[in-house]
Amino acid sequence: MTATPSPPLGREEAEFLALLSGAFQRAQMYPGGHPTLDRAVDQVIQRVEALLSDRPAVIFAIGPAQFFVGDAASDPGHTLLRDLAGRLFRRNVGALRVARGVTGSELSALLQGLSAESPDLPGVATPHLEVEPLNFEGLALDQGEGGHAGESPDESAAAIWTSLARAMLGEPGAGGHSAAAPSGGEMAREFESLPQSGERDAAIVGQLQQAAAVCADRHAAHSAVLRGQVSRLLAQLRPATLQRLLTRSAGRLNTRLALGLTDVAPAPLALDLLLAASSVEDRTLSPALVRLLGKLSLHAETGPSVSRHLADEQLHAALRDLIGAWSEPVQADEEVAGDEPPLENPPVPLVADLDPTEAYRSDPLRILTIQLDMGEVAAPGRRAVRTLVARGRVAALVRLLDEVEPGDPLAAEMRPLIATTDALAALLAARPVDLEALERLAPDVGTGAIPLLLDALGAAQERNIRRRLLELVARFGNAVTPHALARLDAGPWFVQRNLLRLMQMLPEPPAEAVASRFAQHPDVRVRIEGLRLLLRHPAARARGIVQGLSDPDSSGVRVAVMAAAEDCPAAAAPLLLRGLLEGRIDPGLRPAAIRAVGPLVQEPSVLELLLKIGFRPVPFLGLHVAHKSRESLAALSALARHWGWHPRVSRLIARAERHRDPEIRQAVATPSVLQQLGVEPPPG
Repeated sequence: MTATPSPPLGREEAEFLALLSGAFQRAQMYPGGHPTLDRAVDQVIQRVEALLSDRPAVIFAIGPAQFFVGDAASDPGHTLLRDLAGRLFRRNVGALRVARGVTGSELSALLQGLSAESPDLPGVATPHLEVEPLNFEGLALDQGEGGHAGESPDESAAAIWTSLARAMLGEPGAGGHSAAAPSGGEMAREFESLPQSGERDAAIVGQLQQAAAVCADRHAAHSAVLRGQVSRLLAQLRPATLQRLLTRSAGRLNTRLALGLTDVAPAPLALDLLLAASSVEDRTLSPALVRLLGKLSLHAETGPSVSRHLADEQLHAALRDLIGAWSEPVQADEEVAGDEPPLENPPVPLVADLDPTEAYRSDPLRILTIQLDMGEVAAPGRRAVRTLVARGRVAALVRLLDEVEPGDPLAAEMRPLIATTDALAALLAARPVDLEALERLAPDVGTGAIPLLLDALGAAQERNIRRRLLELVARFGNAVTPHALARLDAGPWFVQRNLLRLMQMLPEPPAEAVASRFAQHPDVRVRIEGLRLLLRHPAARARGIVQGLSDPDSSGVRVAVMAAAEDCPAAAAPLLLRGLLEGRIDPGLRPAAIRAVGPLVQEPSVLELLLKIGFRPVPFLGLHVAHKSRESLAALSALARHWGWHPRVSRLIARAERHRDPEIRQAVATPSVLQQLGVEPPPG
């Protein structure tokens, strides 16, 4: 008997592999990041959407000259695909898994790794792209159960599939059927259209049991092909048909067939088989259990490599336990058994020197996670939250809360349990402080978080933590003011400085008397913050600028000059002029001081100062533009903007407008009305 010819690959698979072959060739010719290679990678990524339009992932098995997807195979005569398969096979690549979400960077890393001369496979393992080595664990010298003498394992698997097709549809070739067995989807559709027959169902069950026995070795190549064919067949059958096939003559579940098919089927189909088996046995599965098994099935299909294989094993083990338990008779003592007593003498932990109580203690985070997966937070979950808070593991709770969708009722149920002052205090007490979790939790706690955050601000040593705490507390607005004022007088200088900075960030400043008092503080570090706070009061702004210009410390002068540059009161003009003329203002602040006094057109001394800085006398030629500097440019700009009406200034500005230096011409360019209003940007 000859094996059934494999159907060809679908158009999406073939086009994807052809593009992948071109990208692989370019990866061998060009270094990473080369535009030619990047374009080839982008073309491959664009085909992924069409490739995975009806499935979360696809696995390409790789032979010496072909690619296999289920029972379909590429044409060995296709030059590009044969060459790519041969190259990957020689690199010991057994399979390539591509899932939704694969990125160009992942594919580029894979291509670069496969193009290297190293004999080892590249270490690429992401949720979207994985390389699996060739696996020879399924090879054996004997035929195994179900084999026929003189037949290879592939021929035996093909014979079983042909026999199953004959049992479902009749003799191949009869009724318009071709000599080769049809695909699983075609068999399911034609079988569903036939009238029910107990004799036919019995023959199908027998062939399915043989197929399940052959597929028990999940690593063998012939097993993978037959398992894919059977899975596609079962997936296309209606739930009522599955229940009929799983039912024995006495109306009970065919446990052997249910267990065999569940082991063969991929995760989603295995869950469907469980539901069909539960209907046959008239067993009720709780919605929470079905939801939990569904999430485990999703992890088994689309999760990362390590968790995917583990989830698949755990899921199939759980399904076997459920189905196997339904066939076992209920013991009399099990009907009345209550909670089992705790172990009096637990076994010795595997880890040396570990306390048995600590080793076998339940993990509250795991308990809470299981409850969330089941869609409820009952008493064990609430106890778990309190335990985690007491142990200081609040950051894990916050991250768990972030994983719940905001609109999910579970979020509204969990938030009051986690967003408490006790949890916030535990989070602030941890070292180092998890700032991201803190910023996520504090707003949910509400105004009760303000005292705790202010205490942490006073004790913080790192500048970064102080800055983040200031920003976080300021989000509570003016509700912070009473708490800050209560701490202001009693705290040391650094606490006073931070609290004054905090009140500068609030929508409304505290009373003017508070700002005035600290603007005269003997410690300059506190006094500067008090001065900045005083400048936020419109009625006290002029007084604050004058006070800052008179401050003996240069920091106070700097604050006052920068404030005057925005809007200079007339009372500050004499101090600014004297500071400029006498050189008391630092060189770095002089341009800002010049901009501050420029608009004071009622002060003749301002004009003389600006002309002195912006122009220089030349013997027999009068005034010429001064050598370019930050001060001269500021003076020229002030003259052009505010003093252009003056007869002495207008002709000098006209001369500056013709200057060969573009910066000087730009400084005396008078802005238009729209530019002064901010509707248009200034020139340059």
